[in-house]
This record gives sequence, structure tokens and C-alpha cells, in this order.
Amino acid sequence: MAQPIWKDYFVDFGDLDAVNYTVKVGGEAIFEGRAVRKPSEDSLLIRINDVCESYLVSSLPAMKDDTFTSAYISRVFEIYKEGTLYTTVTFSLDYSYDATKTDT
Repeated sequence: MAQPIWKDYFVDFGDLDAVNYTVKVGGEAIFEGRAVRKPSEDSLLIRINDVCESYLVSSLPAMKDDTFTSAYISRVFEIYKEGTLYTTVTFSLDYSYDATKTDT
């Protein structure tokens, strides 16, 4: 299920003290960095919304296109930990806020 880009999404690397990670889309690296766990936290968490946001594109149809169903594009982002695929997340360019939205 696609996550709306407005909603904070955290990748949890567990109890590591630090990790080198890469975010890729379509096989192309869009971000490489190193994250360090905060001393007061049990898990090393990174929020990746801001990194991925620029790689979503709105595709608006011609006004005469009556088969169009959505103005939002979804993309799969791959998160690598130390060079190995760790997880994927699908974001959608959906800014329609829903206060009742859960993480499911």
C-alpha cells in the first residue's frame, strides 16, 4: 500500500549505533548518508519523506480525458543498509490530509 508523502515515514534500523544507508528509485541512488542513533532512543530511526518527495511527479490529464482516475503518481523507493537491500516503501504524491489515517 502506498504511503502518502505528507505522512512521516520512518525506517527502523533497530538497535544499531550507526548505519550507512542509501535510498534508490528506479535503480538510481538519490541519497547516501550515515545515520547515528540518538543516545536517548532504543532504535535508530530515519525519516525519508523529504528525500523521496522530489522524485514524485504530478501527472495531470488533458481536460478531455474522461478515463483518468488519479492525479497522483506512486513510486517504489528502495532503502539499502550497508549496500544490501533492507526494505522498500511506496510513496504517493497525495497531499490530501486525513487525520484518521493509520499506518496500515
